[in-house]
Amino acid sequence: MGNDFGSSAALSNRGVIPRVIETVFKRINASRSSQRFVIKLSYLEILNEEIRDLLPKISSDKLRQMLSVRGDGDRGIIVHGLQEHTVKSADEALKLLRSGAVSRATAATSMNGKSSRSHAICTISMEYREAADGVKETRFSKFHLVDLAGSERVRRTNIQGARFKEGVSINRGLLALGNVINALSERNRTAHVPYRDSKLTRLLQDSLGGNGKTLMIACISPADVNQEETTNSLRYAARSRKIENQAVINTDRNEVELQRPDISRSSAVSSLEEANRRLTEELRLANAAKYKWKRIAEELSKELQVLKDQASKKPAKKRKKRESYETMETFFSSSDEEEDNIENDPDYVNDEHRSSKRSKVNNSSVTDDVMDEIDEMLETSAASCCACQGKCATKACACKSQSRVCSTECSCHSEKCRNRQHEDTQGDTPRVDHHEGAEFAAPSTPTRQDALQTVVTTTPVIDLMSP
Repeated sequence: MGNDFGSSAALSNRGVIPRVIETVFKRINASRSSQRFVIKLSYLEILNEEIRDLLPKISSDKLRQMLSVRGDGDRGIIVHGLQEHTVKSADEALKLLRSGAVSRATAATSMNGKSSRSHAICTISMEYREAADGVKETRFSKFHLVDLAGSERVRRTNIQGARFKEGVSINRGLLALGNVINALSERNRTAHVPYRDSKLTRLLQDSLGGNGKTLMIACISPADVNQEETTNSLRYAARSRKIENQAVINTDRNEVELQRPDISRSSAVSSLEEANRRLTEELRLANAAKYKWKRIAEELSKELQVLKDQASKKPAKKRKKRESYETMETFFSSSDEEEDNIENDPDYVNDEHRSSKRSKVNNSSVTDDVMDEIDEMLETSAASCCACQGKCATKACACKSQSRVCSTECSCHSEKCRNRQHEDTQGDTPRVDHHEGAEFAAPSTPTRQDALQTVVTTTPVIDLMSP
């Protein structure tokens, strides 16, 4: 993993741990300013199944009694009492690693002049805070950079006493790790995973089979004499490749729960605002449609009223025409009867039947209009029919009906004209008027029946059955 963390080491000789630390800080410096990162570093070793802090702030004896492996719901597996140092740069982190490497247990054996007697774990904890969409979110992640001690054979290392005990502890930890890898590499994952068989596997529980991704680097030797160790290491790594994990983002549950009411409230407010906006728009459209249909209804109502008025006027007009026709017919019937009575009886004045008809004509609602129409027609048809000086008894006399002064000479050709006798004595030759050398016969005076025929003829035919 690289035990030389000094700044004087060549870049090509740097181990995995220095490279990881430099990459982490490079990515942090390139991130957005709104993001805030807190980086903490811890360094420990497992020697003879005991956890030792390589970066202590108090005496080692007191610290050894305080360290213990525990599980945390938010942060996974942690070592209670392990010192975490906040670092703000890669150089500061490498300085701490150099200090811890000095405290690590090493010893010389027949195969290695500086053999590691423990498993070392460097943990980089990263806390990431960001305020997105008004919600403060905290995420956690950590890197376990593990330097496993090599498997040792007693007959080849020639170790005794304390070093022999350390070798047995190292092999026991590697065996427990191999059992965990075998259990995790099974496809069905039905077998029990023995994380608690050693402190090494317990510390790596969330890295091997938990919420994380694992990268294993197998160190082998090209020498023929190390063929057995090389084969075992490759088999070890091959089984590790079969482990499959589903990594998800770690968040602070407590913080999320505390912000959940605010998030729910904000979401509810947003939903209400959106609903209010939608209802306002629907109300606006409804009012516009209401005004439009109201205007259309008013126009249709006006058209309907016009049609009703037209429909109501037709019966009234029809009724008025019928009454006008009946009044005219009654009038002329009464006049003819009156003339006949006068002709037969010079002393005829009136009778009850004539008075009834005359009253019917006088009480009619259209008498004035009918009489005006009759007078106009009589005036047109009989304007020159009489010059009887008011002595003509006929109703058709234009002079009498218009209260005009008649001339001394009567030109009336009505059989009922009393002055016709005077004209008859003059002979049957019709009177000839001379006007600028032309001669023409005077028109005969129309009788009352002729006037009626004229009125009926000149009056439009009334269809009493039409609407």
